[in-house]
Amino acid sequence: MRSEDNRSRRPGSSRLFAVSAGAALSVAVAAILSACGGSGGPSTGESSLGGSSGDSPEVECVGSATDVGLGDGAVCADNGFRPTADDFSFPNWAGVQDQDGGDGFTLDTLVRLYGASEVCVDGIAAPCEPTPIATQTIEQWSSALAGGRCEGMATLSLRYFLGLDQSGVASTVELSRPNVSLEQEINYWWSTQFVDEVKAQAAESRTKDPVTLTKELASGLTAGLGYTIGIYDEGFGHAVTPFAVTKVDPGYVIHIYDNNAPGEIRRITIDEATNTWAYDQAAQNPDAPGGTATAWSGSTGTLELTPMSARSAPFACSFCDQGDSEGAATTKGYLSVNLAAGGSVGDPAAGLLIATSDGRRVGVAGGVVVNEIAGATYTVGKGGLGTSLVNVELPVNSTEYSIEIVSADGRESPADIDTVVSVASPNGSLTTVKSRRTVRPGTGAGPGAGAPLEIDADAGIAINNDSTTDADVAVATNRERVQTALPPAGRLKQRDRGGSADISATDASGAPIVERSIEVKPFERLAPGVVPSTSVGGTNGRPGGTAVNGAPSSTVVRSSSTVARGSSTTSVVRSSSTTVVRGSSTTSVVRSSTTVTRSSTTAVPRSSTTTVTSSTAVPLPSTTTLVSSSSSVVRSSTSVPRSSTTTTTVAAP
Repeated sequence: MRSEDNRSRRPGSSRLFAVSAGAALSVAVAAILSACGGSGGPSTGESSLGGSSGDSPEVECVGSATDVGLGDGAVCADNGFRPTADDFSFPNWAGVQDQDGGDGFTLDTLVRLYGASEVCVDGIAAPCEPTPIATQTIEQWSSALAGGRCEGMATLSLRYFLGLDQSGVASTVELSRPNVSLEQEINYWWSTQFVDEVKAQAAESRTKDPVTLTKELASGLTAGLGYTIGIYDEGFGHAVTPFAVTKVDPGYVIHIYDNNAPGEIRRITIDEATNTWAYDQAAQNPDAPGGTATAWSGSTGTLELTPMSARSAPFACSFCDQGDSEGAATTKGYLSVNLAAGGSVGDPAAGLLIATSDGRRVGVAGGVVVNEIAGATYTVGKGGLGTSLVNVELPVNSTEYSIEIVSADGRESPADIDTVVSVASPNGSLTTVKSRRTVRPGTGAGPGAGAPLEIDADAGIAINNDSTTDADVAVATNRERVQTALPPAGRLKQRDRGGSADISATDASGAPIVERSIEVKPFERLAPGVVPSTSVGGTNGRPGGTAVNGAPSSTVVRSSSTVARGSSTTSVVRSSSTTVVRGSSTTSVVRSSTTVTRSSTTAVPRSSTTTVTSSTAVPLPSTTTLVSSSSSVVRSSTSVPRSSTTTTTVAAP
């Protein structure tokens, strides 16, 4: 336990170590840029430190690391955070123990992220009736909690330390579980990894090498800024809290709080000569008997640094109705395919392999990630405790795709695992398939070969249940939702008809299960071969980093655009309904049908990132992701204001 004098320090009064003049200039420029962007200044711990590989600040390391309990070497930066005082006393935990108001992902949290106007039917907050697509999103994100809450614990513990939120106790370590308000606060900050603004910042950092990121971290810590670190290996990802950097030959040591191991100072080592990192105490599942620690390592693309400034609400909602006039086409231009899969400790991670009719692929093939599709991105998320999270974005340009769920390292899983795949279409629909299956190496055979999912040239979706048990399928828009059980060898098709989607499902004999049409938004397809200009990406990397492709050695920039949430008054008739199909019976529940008048001139900026493209095959990449699955929805009768300055006080139980 460090001294009381040291424990009381916060940004502006924490122990600071000297940096060179060049580094100080970089910090000052970053502070000015972030202030212009409205994301706070150094005194709040919320500024983003910019810079790219090659222009990292030169950090001066002085003072004995031994004197401050950090082992050998000299101190480059130390913000004063320490486990045993500033960490949580309980470890990261997996799963949902109490969905109804306990530790599950709730409607309250989704409203807090995006606002009632985006999440609730007709924008009515009290009581909030979630739109069908919001309901499905809550179910997806709830299942992702099966992998743990590392991102939320890494973020919230630091926010308490920096004084950005109030814990209600003298030291964070005094908080304990069960504590509903604390658990919900952890879930909220966990979910920020899925918003576009945070994903863009994380992706940008993955374009930088480990030594550059370490120097930027040291300068940022000295300036009082806050960061979380993401690390990736073997198809999995994890989030930790960095608080100090020391210089120890042959490179640096990043001292971290790992929420899988409360009360301990853990270390990520940076080898300056090889420009690689290593963490020998990574854990896939510390809840398993005796724990399961594995050594992780990597290079550029497998280590990320996310500034606290990226997590400033309100966030732009990627799945919400964007305020288009009725009948107006969207120009999204891409499909988002997401996977969440869970297995036992030691099982291979799951991944995706997507192929076109002419043999181009993106995803895991032979244990490495390949990307041969211009405009596509493949990212692995921070699933945490043995849960695989993957996101792939595909251009919608009259290309057909097959989608396989595969083993990420080439091994076959010893038993069936739970998998959930979702496809977010440019027409505003979200299709989710939950099934149990054995994952094995993929074939990459392309459309027409019986892959579990296929996308046609018009962005229509075909689902082939190749598992031995029923697959739960749901299709949702902001207006309607259809759910059905698809038996083994059953087939479901969803085809866009310009403002509606026809859904038909048959069993193995071809007998109909469901025939339904739901309202969707029309969209403009890109011309064949055209790459969308608003695609998120990062760089190729070894297990981690986003695999992005286009013309070899070219640069694809996701445009920095402003999306207006409607600049004119528009009447929108919203009908929120859910149809549940089981066998030959159909139950339709109409939630509401109301005409609302919308007037909005709010401009919501979209994040911009630069991605370096390559056609090189690389072992497993990483990042953050949207997820998928099924669980119950907690409805709320209260609304949370969309404010970037709102803080929540969590009292000790």
